[in-house]
Amino acid sequence: MQEGELRKSIVNSRALKICRYENDVKQDDVANAINVNRGTYSKKENGLIALSIDEAVEIAVLLKMDFEQFNKIFANNKLRLRRDDYLTNEERFAMQRQKFF
Repeated sequence: MQEGELRKSIVNSRALKICRYENDVKQDDVANAINVNRGTYSKKENGLIALSIDEAVEIAVLLKMDFEQFNKIFANNKLRLRRDDYLTNEERFAMQRQKFF
């Protein structure tokens, strides 16, 4: 396994397919988003080929996943990070603002 890749077994293929279906996104759409052909993406989605971390993030953005979904689908609920680690600057600012007002 190369650095920057998720282990093949770490991707919850069924949950990923359900999320893709719920968002009405086809395999072709995801393949285009991560710059691979549909066949390669299908193998990645089914856990036959490892996804890179960058690809997982691109897929998460395309499917509008929140942190919990990302953790369930790509990390098998094993991420030990806090949601705050994934906040945008605007979200961090809003949280800080709430503390003062």
